[in-house]
Amino acid sequence: MRSFQIASDLSIDQQHAAVLTCCEGLLTALKDGRMSDIGSLRMELAGLLHANLSREEKEINSSIRRTPEAKRPHLFNELAAEASLLRERYTSHIGQWTLSKLQGDRDRYAQDARSLVQDVRSHLKKKQAAMPEWISFISRHMLKSPANPQRG
Repeated sequence: MRSFQIASDLSIDQQHAAVLTCCEGLLTALKDGRMSDIGSLRMELAGLLHANLSREEKEINSSIRRTPEAKRPHLFNELAAEASLLRERYTSHIGQWTLSKLQGDRDRYAQDARSLVQDVRSHLKKKQAAMPEWISFISRHMLKSPANPQRG
């Protein structure tokens, strides 16, 4: 994945797989001491996460958020909040760990990166498990929508 446009063209499932692959690449580069690859992997991950946020907003989140909170599908509100915290955490991680700073404290950076990757993995696993229900919810909701009279 070398550009935001390529990442934007992927399906949500493909984006999730690419995020996980990029995370694994980052961990491997850290383990192997390939510090020269860290910067490009971090940029790639940022592009993937941004593309995924845009696609999920367009295809899933915006539709669900139009329903009252109490009627939203299982885990939607919780995972939306968790995703927001992960985005803030990733932004903070990148801001805190400039390339020169991580060179000076590789062990602490590796620990922080491993923790962040673990949290991203956990979030995506929960989201992937919940998404079929969310998509079904959207399909049912769209069928009942007054904006779609031809579907009722």
